[in-house]
Amino acid sequence: MPSKFSGHTSRAGDVMAYYSPCGGGYGNPLERSAHQVVEDVLDDFCSLEQAYEVYGVVLDQHVQLDLDATLQRRGQLMARTA
Repeated sequence: MPSKFSGHTSRAGDVMAYYSPCGGGYGNPLERSAHQVVEDVLDDFCSLEQAYEVYGVVLDQHVQLDLDATLQRRGQLMARTA
């Protein structure tokens, strides 16, 4: 990945992991699968608050999805943009 790391020397057996959060903003966040947003929170790509505010996904403190509340929240957010 020369565009991401310059001047870094690696050796045989080195391991590199590169994480990029939430796909860089492609598409309407309200259309992202709620289950994918759960995975994003578990991977620390976004917070519980961002899941709620940006993606309209309702999660409890244990990152359990409330699908009914998510559908309601997404409806509220869609009504604001209509």
